[in-house]
Amino acid sequence: MLSIPRLFLVPLFLFVASGFGWQTLLAQNSNFSGYWEDELEVGNIKMRLGLTFAEEDGVVRGSLLSISQGEVEIPFSKCEVSENSISIETEQSQIEFVGELSEDGESINGQFKQGPVQQEMSFAKKESPYAKWAHTHTWRGELDAGVEKKMLQLRIYNDQDDELRGRLDDMSVGGVSFPIDIDAVDDKFNFKLIATAAKFEGEFNESRNKIAGTWMQSGQQIDLEFEQIPLDETWLFGEQAEKPQAPNRPQTPTEPFPYQAEDVTFRNEAAAITLAGTLTTPKGDGPFPAVVLVSGSGPQDRDETLLGHKPFLVLADFLTRHGIAVLRYDDRGCFESEGDFADATSEDFAGDAVAAIEFLSQRNEIDADKIGLCGHSEGGLIAPMAANRTDKISFIVMMAGPGVDGAEILRNQIPDGIKLAGGSEAGIQGSLAFVNAFVEAASKHADKIPQEVLEQITDEFREAVAEGNLVDKVLPDQMAATLSTLDTKWTRFFLQYDPGSELRKVQCDVLAINGEKDVQVAPQMNLKAIEKALAEGGNSNVTIKELAGLNHLFQNCTTGAGAEYALIEETFAPEALELIRDWIQNLD
Repeated sequence: MLSIPRLFLVPLFLFVASGFGWQTLLAQNSNFSGYWEDELEVGNIKMRLGLTFAEEDGVVRGSLLSISQGEVEIPFSKCEVSENSISIETEQSQIEFVGELSEDGESINGQFKQGPVQQEMSFAKKESPYAKWAHTHTWRGELDAGVEKKMLQLRIYNDQDDELRGRLDDMSVGGVSFPIDIDAVDDKFNFKLIATAAKFEGEFNESRNKIAGTWMQSGQQIDLEFEQIPLDETWLFGEQAEKPQAPNRPQTPTEPFPYQAEDVTFRNEAAAITLAGTLTTPKGDGPFPAVVLVSGSGPQDRDETLLGHKPFLVLADFLTRHGIAVLRYDDRGCFESEGDFADATSEDFAGDAVAAIEFLSQRNEIDADKIGLCGHSEGGLIAPMAANRTDKISFIVMMAGPGVDGAEILRNQIPDGIKLAGGSEAGIQGSLAFVNAFVEAASKHADKIPQEVLEQITDEFREAVAEGNLVDKVLPDQMAATLSTLDTKWTRFFLQYDPGSELRKVQCDVLAINGEKDVQVAPQMNLKAIEKALAEGGNSNVTIKELAGLNHLFQNCTTGAGAEYALIEETFAPEALELIRDWIQNLD
């Protein structure tokens, strides 16, 4: 997916679950019980993280708090503790931490890992930011979003200054809890999610045991009613409650498959790395036409897993069932593939794609004259690069691939995203000014933006927030972290690279498709630019399609906003799957 920043701890779409509330557990028997904090540093990225542990009946549970991302909380899906060692995992964000308690009991020292990021960390024991909060109410409500129903939990607290505080949990899947800002006056009860632009406006009933109102997000308005429940029935992720079920993803295939699936490795000799993936081939002797799948931005596994969806697994399964072999692989430096993801640009990833093509061309069951690349988002930018590096690529499929430079992508992505999130025109203009200031600074400083320049941009943004000129509740600390994240080798390349420079050289068959409601890679602007560049290079073997009603993930959707991705059960629209299959099968 093309979105900035590329490195994140938790996807900030709609909340996808909960795990907060550990201050309600008072037992302190474990050496690890309490709150611990450290700062994650990867290049210019600095993010404050907290760990919260509590024990009840011999079971230690807890969660990770991403403070710099707006105090978003991620529950542990696994927490194993011995006397002085601990191992934790979070299923939603694929975070792992293994640590040891220091001799004085004041720090937990160990290895943090998320995708390609690995870092030694030392979490120091501190007072919990919620230690003095008093839990006063818990409410439950079911949000019927049409494509999926979400059971929500609203927890209300009084802080040390007797101010109302709250968190909103999604009990439908194991995942994330968001802080909220509450505005309650007389019979009115309104709140906003700080890390997103979702909000709720409601009113108490006469008995004040129900709150009926409207949920508003991404242009949608949905009736929602909360009903008060006893405090001791508050849902917590762990042993006290039934574990939430995974989101329904009916298209995800399960074994046994009617084709061969083989785990494979192949070398990128130029980069001196080995990449790992899965090759699926139809039954029979072949030779079969084949396609290599190239993922979007950010550290991706071979299935391009996101929010329970596995788009590449669904696509590979569909194509292989229809006679087309498919190779999909983990990004370099991620999961089972070697390499340094953090130091790579799209050009490096193009080299990995060429290595995959070379591997396929040597397989007896593959038709070496019918091998192509299918790239999604950034993968759609990579595909033309790779096609110009080898004569073994006979076709490319660009799924939501960029046709303009990254700076232009962002300038279009931001207004569309803020509008769908319910933001103001002032918020759009302020955020654009923030991005433009960074782009200008990056163009003036070839290798790295000086710290004083980054601080100046951040300070200007803080002033704009303070003056109320930006979208409600944008967090300065979060934006400062984003700014630091932006100043990377990959981002510099992405912002300045013109896809037309490679597209004008491509002479193989090209299919370029976009969803009509894609707000990450705008369809009209990018498809027109792709078509124009290919025509300027003399390539007439081109098919351009804008698919009605589909978003950036090629799901049928309502608005196209990223907040919908998790709510939609469909992983990959059948009409998009069939278009790709038919186009490949009909090639000469």
